[in-house]
Amino acid sequence: HKTYLDWQWNVGQSPKATMSLGQKFSWGNMVMDLFVKDGLIKECTISSDTLIDIPLSALEKKLAGCRFKTDEVSDVIEDLFEPEVATDLIAFTEEIGS
Repeated sequence: HKTYLDWQWNVGQSPKATMSLGQKFSWGNMVMDLFVKDGLIKECTISSDTLIDIPLSALEKKLAGCRFKTDEVSDVIEDLFEPEVATDLIAFTEEIGS
């Protein structure tokens, strides 16, 4: 049924939740903690041991208020990062609600 394919039905009306994603990349380790309520990322904290200069604090700020949806998170990442890092981060966040 079409209703069950709708983002609002599956994620937008879901209760609050926390999610922690961790990954090791060639450029360093990263952990992203998300607090999600009503289908929106309310808070994002990122920790990383990377030695390259990447805008992780900007990503935290931009994801806060973003819908918990893979394509929207990917758009934020693509706007902030160089292609090599963006590709890694998009693959890393693919678990986020579609």
